[in-house]
Amino acid sequence: VLEPLLQHHTLRPETWGLSERGGQEVDVEAMTRAVDGRPSTRLMSLKRKKALASEAFVSLGEQPQVVVKVASRDVSRDGPVCVRLADAMAEVFQPDIGWVHAFFDNDPPLTDERSLAWWTMDQLVDGHRRGYGHSGPGGLGMVTYLGVRWAGRLGPALGRVPGVLCEPLAWGGLRVNLSEAVFDAPDDRLADQWRQAMDRVQDQQVFAK
Repeated sequence: VLEPLLQHHTLRPETWGLSERGGQEVDVEAMTRAVDGRPSTRLMSLKRKKALASEAFVSLGEQPQVVVKVASRDVSRDGPVCVRLADAMAEVFQPDIGWVHAFFDNDPPLTDERSLAWWTMDQLVDGHRRGYGHSGPGGLGMVTYLGVRWAGRLGPALGRVPGVLCEPLAWGGLRVNLSEAVFDAPDDRLADQWRQAMDRVQDQQVFAK
């Protein structure tokens, strides 16, 4: 799963560790020995300080997750880079759900519908909270990957939302973009697309309420 990240020319981690502090120089053999193929409660952390600075966290428990946080100052430029990386990682990991999303750090009180929609979207880009297996993931992000488990249920409905792009992936999943140029689209347009898409799939009872 980490191979696309470790081979990436602009996002390759520099250090790793089995805590959030990391600190050891990236060594694939040492990382493999530390995991030893067994699920555990440990967290593998990988960090990069050079541009693009990033942190990656890999949960090694029974419900494995991969989270890559990129410190981008130019979402229009770096967003497509992150999507290409996510495509490669998703092909190996084949997740139930995954996201590429730019968080806008809107905090209450929220004074308009656009801000409320963005705040809600940010809160719902969440697949690793407690109870995920029971209540489902939060919701759609700017770019959402749906695995085989949910692609067939949500794909037809999302494909009927004007402007939303659904692209089938070779491994059986589906990549859903809220807009064709999702990282360049105006905030109010994306917020409207997100509301329409979420309304269209609510009756499928996939996302948490």
